[in-house]
Amino acid sequence: MSMGTSEVGNNAGVVRVWLLGGFRVSVCSRTIGEDRWQRRKAAALVKLLALTPSHRMHREHLMNLLWSHLVHLQTRW
Repeated sequence: MSMGTSEVGNNAGVVRVWLLGGFRVSVCSRTIGEDRWQRRKAAALVKLLALTPSHRMHREHLMNLLWSHLVHLQTRW
């Protein structure tokens, strides 16, 4: 699945996300496999955005999905 392009300076790269047959992300020639992600929440965030139409979600919706235990603590204050 190609998510689009990102521009850094004059270099443009295509971001590709694979969700079936093992999770991995590539930008240009660099590929990051599932075992290379240091934080599970970061990988989960990329997966959620890859599956969402237009690859965008409101930050509060993401917070509820990924950090619901913290959101519920915050509402108690």
